[in-house]
Amino acid sequence: MVRILYVCLGNICRSPMAVAVSRRLAGERGLAWEFTSAGLDRYHEGAPVDSRVRQVMEKYGYDLSGHRARVLTPRMVKSATYVVAMEPVLIEGIRRRAGGWRGIGKRVVHMGMFLPGHPEGVPDPYFSEGLEAFEEVYRLLEEGVPRLLDWVAERVGVEKSGSAGGESVGGSGSSG
Repeated sequence: MVRILYVCLGNICRSPMAVAVSRRLAGERGLAWEFTSAGLDRYHEGAPVDSRVRQVMEKYGYDLSGHRARVLTPRMVKSATYVVAMEPVLIEGIRRRAGGWRGIGKRVVHMGMFLPGHPEGVPDPYFSEGLEAFEEVYRLLEEGVPRLLDWVAERVGVEKSGSAGGESVGGSGSSG
């Protein structure tokens, strides 16, 4: 089973949004993959998504009402096929939480790798006013998640057309 773990700071904005977009796209592609998320900091532990996230995601047909923020643990990192930081600056925090790079270094990537023109990845919208920054996060995830899933599929042996292991990757990558 492919397990992708998205990581941001508080686990109430970007990473839960990434999970929702990924689950929908994976379902459209027939991929039985697991998507989870966590944050580096404890200040939102147990909290639901930010109300602005809820508003934006509901607009596109997503329900994140069941989400509760979690703090990244070494076990989460070790059980993930790939750990995806929302931005490169978070990678060092992931390494610290995981207890070092041993066995995980090549499995930690960041969203900027899948966003041409946005090497900084997906910016944190939390301190923004209004919904514009959250809409931008959604747009970046809609752009980057299909590329990420294609990249992972290539590495785990899922073919783009046809099937390998009962899974295939296809479609335009847009949803919602």
